[in-house]
Amino acid sequence: MTLDFFLKWQADGNVSLPNALLDNYRELQIDHEELVLIIQIKRYIDAGINFPTVTSLAQVMDESEEQIYNSIHGLIQKKILSIKQSKNKNERSHDHYSLDLLWEKLYHHLLQKHQNKQRNQDITEASDLIQIFESEFGRPLTPMEIEKLGAWINQDRYSPQLIEIALKEAVLNQVYNFNYIDRILRNWEKKNIKTAQDVKREQEKFNNYQSKKNNKGQDAAIQKEVPIFNWLDGEKNKK
Repeated sequence: MTLDFFLKWQADGNVSLPNALLDNYRELQIDHEELVLIIQIKRYIDAGINFPTVTSLAQVMDESEEQIYNSIHGLIQKKILSIKQSKNKNERSHDHYSLDLLWEKLYHHLLQKHQNKQRNQDITEASDLIQIFESEFGRPLTPMEIEKLGAWINQDRYSPQLIEIALKEAVLNQVYNFNYIDRILRNWEKKNIKTAQDVKREQEKFNNYQSKKNNKGQDAAIQKEVPIFNWLDGEKNKK
């Protein structure tokens, strides 16, 4: 290989495709030959040839023109490839291939996969939380309670970790009902408490406040070994 040939080879450029397409093209009902055709069409488009002829595509793919035509027709029917019209500077209309439908289809496919994965994760996390709640409550949860637990995760988007912490706060206060836990979660939401670290910081603020009160002469005996924070405004701790 001569240097001139190598430089020309480099100057020919490269075809760039998202890995997501290579990972998911079969799930988009694209077969191997259609994928190669898509790559060839994109190669031409990237080189500024927006409407390569069937003849040129057939030559580069070593296929018959009829096979290429049928593949293009199949991609159009699958809404993966489209032929659009545009005008040049002289207002003359010309056809060009577009892969916009492919990228749109790939986007929706990836979005659906992500949503399915999230849904499965939510189901697993809800199942784990059900076991934790039943262990703490010492009884099976009712269908209404399970539905409420699912709503916290799916609708309110409370993290399972935060729900478990709210449960522990309720247990510390010896309150074993969902309404109490729901009010704790709503209160945290108002205070922008979203993580275990946020809860810890709020508890530390409470403990520091209690310590200052005790240092000012209040009976230290009222300071419990495990301070119970009153997350509910105007609510007395049931301890």
